[in-house]
Amino acid sequence: MKTGFLLILTIIAGARRDDGVAAVFDTRDRCERVGQMAVEQALTELSARGVRAGSAWFRCEEVRGRAIGDLTQ
Repeated sequence: MKTGFLLILTIIAGARRDDGVAAVFDTRDRCERVGQMAVEQALTELSARGVRAGSAWFRCEEVRGRAIGDLTQ
């Protein structure tokens, strides 16, 4: 088993809320760096669409498991 970090984004635009796993990383540091960029990108896209009341958040959750690619090693 390996330890990984799920990047989970939450985007709120008006009355709509979307949560989803965006990626998996080997380190928390990389997860957080990409999460910060993803939040900035999401807010830029919301603004470009004219959404005035929007917010974006991220979290990195530590998880344990294996990927299909791990089975060949």
